[in-house]
Amino acid sequence: MARTVAVVGGDRRQEILAEKLREDGWKVTACCLGEGSLPLEAAAECGMVILPCPVTRDGKTLHAPLWGREVALDDGFARRWRGKRVFAGGKAALERTSPFWSLAEVWDYGQEPGFLVGNGYLTAEAAAALAILEHPGRLGGSRVLVTGYGNVGKALCLVLRGLGARVDCCARRRAAREELVSLGCGALGFGPLEEVYEVISTRCRPGCSPGRRWEASGQGPCWWSWPRRREGSTGRLPGSWGCGWWTVRGCPGGSPRKRRRS
Repeated sequence: MARTVAVVGGDRRQEILAEKLREDGWKVTACCLGEGSLPLEAAAECGMVILPCPVTRDGKTLHAPLWGREVALDDGFARRWRGKRVFAGGKAALERTSPFWSLAEVWDYGQEPGFLVGNGYLTAEAAAALAILEHPGRLGGSRVLVTGYGNVGKALCLVLRGLGARVDCCARRRAAREELVSLGCGALGFGPLEEVYEVISTRCRPGCSPGRRWEASGQGPCWWSWPRRREGSTGRLPGSWGCGWWTVRGCPGGSPRKRRRS
């Protein structure tokens, strides 16, 4: 039983995880994933359970976009894993759905530093790929602004520099700005901008205080990326911004425990 694991719900990352575990010799039961996966009842004999990250987006249902139907995070779902070791991306959100999670051993892999750094690079690669596809000009040589120097922001600076972009990054901490200079990037605070950028990657929503500063600075057309918003939506920013924007699928990329502002 120690070598049996159920991979339940999630997106393509969970499918890849199931494939890798099988290659390592685990007996894997894939439930509520894509085509060919099984219903929850098939996971009853598994000793461990891996839920997705994030485990839920609405606080009520399992994040299972490939399953095509809702899986309620209720008392029945929690009791199903009694006595098992459960790994989830977002322990606090999961435990809010039912008091019966106290009957299981729940681990939050979404707060592991290695996971956060690795996910930061995956999100950065996706953002850079969309920039290449959507930016009307050449990304190499373009002026690019990255806001924030967390796991995603740092990875994005490295990826963009590798593509030949001229990268500036906004960071609050002095140590982060000094590190940016050593990486060959411009280091900025969060004050008014003096330069005009062709591409801006940010986790700020329209109407936030940095956004108001950028609107007032007279920026020209640019593309925006919000790694923490829901994937798949594109559109136009409101008001006089005159910018196209896109979103990138990603998980939370902050620091373990309490998120530190960069």
